[in-house]
Amino acid sequence: MDFTKKAIDSIGQAKEYFKEMGCSHFHMSREYPERYDEYINLNILKSVEIEWSNESVNELFEKIHDPNTKKTDLWWLHSRLEDLVQFLKTVEVLQKIFKATEFIIGQLPNKDKLLVAETINGRSEIGFRSGLIFLAYDLKEKIIARRLAVISTDLINSAKERNIDQGRCDRAMSTCNKIKKKLGLS
Repeated sequence: MDFTKKAIDSIGQAKEYFKEMGCSHFHMSREYPERYDEYINLNILKSVEIEWSNESVNELFEKIHDPNTKKTDLWWLHSRLEDLVQFLKTVEVLQKIFKATEFIIGQLPNKDKLLVAETINGRSEIGFRSGLIFLAYDLKEKIIARRLAVISTDLINSAKERNIDQGRCDRAMSTCNKIKKKLGLS
């Protein structure tokens, strides 16, 4: 749908717009403010947005596992999935991204390994408890939290061995180690 020209005046169009904008009110309002106003005027229930977000999680999960998906697309699909998982914050979607993470680790191009590790760790200061390790821990899934910390460490080490941005690798490793220490995952 071309959001620059066609007004949003139905639930179907609202759903398409919501999902196309990553299920994010921020992106909807920033990218197409007129369409966002139209979306808001439809009074979509939060429960409906959660349903659509869960659908998007399933679609991204399938796309990640699709053999036709380019390996160079895996990191950003994983990142989009992580955004939705952080929004939904349920054990079910956490388990889905954990399975997706385990699936992609052996397929990632070397240059993308650090990006996925940073997604696992979170991109904010650790006091903000962002990233998948904190989410798993906070959802009482300590085994998944511990495994994600191991995956992050392995991805960082692999990137570092291939001379991928050594400074970023060192920062990512430091962050991962601080998270492990803070959560008692070491």
